[in-house]
Amino acid sequence: MGFLFFIGNTNPTCYETLLIDNINFEAYSNSIFVVNHQAKLVIINAMTDDKTIWVYAIKTHCVKIGDNQIIKNLDEIEKLAGELKLETKHHESSSRELSLYEQEGINYCIYGSSNYPKAFYELSSPPSIIYYFGDLSKISYKESISIVGTRNASSYGLQVTEAIISKLAQYHVNIISGLARGIDLAGHQAALDHNLKTTAILGSGLKSFSYGGSQRAMFKQLKSNPENLIISEFAPMQPAESWTFSHRNRLIAALSPTTIVVEASLNSGSLITASYAQELKRQILTVPADIFKESFAGCHQLLENNSAQGIYNLDSLEEFLNLKTKKNYQPNTKLNFEIDLSSKQNAILKCLSKEGTGLDTISIQTDYPTNELLADLSTLELCGLITKLKGEKYIKN
Repeated sequence: MGFLFFIGNTNPTCYETLLIDNINFEAYSNSIFVVNHQAKLVIINAMTDDKTIWVYAIKTHCVKIGDNQIIKNLDEIEKLAGELKLETKHHESSSRELSLYEQEGINYCIYGSSNYPKAFYELSSPPSIIYYFGDLSKISYKESISIVGTRNASSYGLQVTEAIISKLAQYHVNIISGLARGIDLAGHQAALDHNLKTTAILGSGLKSFSYGGSQRAMFKQLKSNPENLIISEFAPMQPAESWTFSHRNRLIAALSPTTIVVEASLNSGSLITASYAQELKRQILTVPADIFKESFAGCHQLLENNSAQGIYNLDSLEEFLNLKTKKNYQPNTKLNFEIDLSSKQNAILKCLSKEGTGLDTISIQTDYPTNELLADLSTLELCGLITKLKGEKYIKN
C-alpha cells in the first residue's frame, strides 16, 4: 500500500487502524460512489464499529501520489467520521425499509457485491447501489445490444426498429433500452414479439414509475417475467426528473458492447447515450435517413463525425455484431407488422422487376430524382420488402 503521511494533529488510532485493517481499507475504498441517502445507509449498514467508519472516512479524503497515500485534511476526516457515526444509529430503520422493498419483489445489490454488473465498473461514476426486478445473473454483456432513439418517433424509425430486432431474433440477444415512449418502447415490444430478452433501465425509482398507457403496460409485462429485467440506480420512490434521464443513459451505454441510435435529433438524449458509449469505447451504430428530417439530424451528425457506423442494410448487422445463433431457430410467423408506406415507396415497389431494376430506371419511372430515392430504398430494404443486388439494382421480395 505504500507509506502514509498525516498532516496536522494525527490520531494514533486512525494510523493503527489503517495499517492493521488493510482488508477493510481496500473494501471501503470501492464504496465511495454514493448517489443518494439510501445508498449511503446501505454502506453504513456494513460498518459494524468505529474502526471501519474511520477507515472509510480516511479513504475518502486521501489522494494518491506515486505509491504514497497522503491525507490532506484531518479535520474533514473527523467531521465525516462523526457524521457517519450519527447515521449508523438510523441504519436499523434503513434495513427495515429495504426489507419491505424485498417483500414487494424489489431486489438490490451494492457496488462490490458478487452480482453487481461488471460493465458498470468501467464507468467513471458507477452507481453505488442498483434496485431491480428480475434476475441480474441472466444479463450477458456480450449478448446485449442497446437500442435508443427519440420519444417522437417517425413511422420510418419505428419500422427500422422492428426490422433490426426481427433480424436479431435468430441470435441470443438481450435488448436494452430506457422504457420511454417512441423508439425505446418499440424496441422492448419488438424484443418480446420475437421471444428475445429485454432490459429496461429507468430514469426514476422502481416504485415511482408514473407513466400510463403503453409504458405502464410494458412495465407490468417485464416485471411479470423473470427472464426480463427492470433496473434503476435511484431509490425506489425517486421521481423522474430531467437530470435522472441523462444520468441513467450512461448505464444503457455501459451494459452492452453496441449501442444503436435509431432516430435522434440534435438535442436528443440519445446523443448523450452515444457520448457515454464513445467514452467507454463501445461500438455505435446509427441509421441514415432523409437529410431534411430534423429527427434524424443527430444520426447524421454521428456519421459525419465518424462517431458511428451506418446501418445501410440488415445484412451489415452480422458484420458489426459477434453474436451466437440460436439452436433450432424458428421465425415468429404469427407477427402481423403493418408497414405504413408512403406514396413514393409504393411507387418504387410497383416499378421493380423480377430481374432487378436499376436506380436510374426507378428514377425515370417514379419521376423522383435519384438523390430523393435513396432514403426510401434503404427503408424498404431494412423492412425486408426489397433486396439490393450488385450494380445498384433492386428486386421486390
